[in-house]
Amino acid sequence: MNQTSIHRNVATQHADEIYHHTPFILKQLAATLSTSKSITPEDKKNPLKKYITHSHEVSAWLPNTSCFSPDELKSDLGSEEGEVLLFYCYCDLEDPQWICAWQTTLCQHLHLTGNIGIATEGINETLGGSKLTTRLYVEAMVSCPLFKDYLCKEDFKTSRGGAHCFPELHVGVFEEIMPMWISPNKISYKKPGIHLSPDEFHKEVEKFLSQPDQK
Repeated sequence: MNQTSIHRNVATQHADEIYHHTPFILKQLAATLSTSKSITPEDKKNPLKKYITHSHEVSAWLPNTSCFSPDELKSDLGSEEGEVLLFYCYCDLEDPQWICAWQTTLCQHLHLTGNIGIATEGINETLGGSKLTTRLYVEAMVSCPLFKDYLCKEDFKTSRGGAHCFPELHVGVFEEIMPMWISPNKISYKKPGIHLSPDEFHKEVEKFLSQPDQK
């Protein structure tokens, strides 16, 4: 049995044990990294990022579905209607290619279809599947150390639908997660503008339109 097969077998057959021991292992790793002289200031911000993305096969971060039948995972019709899942999250992702590989494997594992855009500035997705598989997907996202500080279950919006709403699964790495055609190096979510209330916004619009060159 090759290494990939071993990882896959462990991920599918021993997910509960992995889930139980992971917090302790990650705490040990964080403690080890925090005392290492080779750590850079950027590493200290989130010492788990490189550990997760470079030391683990993507299969190690898949939910255990062994207790569900293939029909339960694939069914978004019948007695329990499926749903469409929507969310986006701005956060630093140092290795979007690894996230892309993980998301592709995760969605295929859960029979989800739709579109996912990934960039160094975050992730944006619209996915369809059964209510079971979308729930498993959300749980996988909020439990992943890369996202758990940024996401909660309430961030995921749902609507009626299912996997049948999208013919295929498309996961890709892009410059932006929201197409504004402006490089994140020029305008970043880290430097937001001044928040305006609706009344303040309308006053600013009226002020702008009242200028002579806008008539």
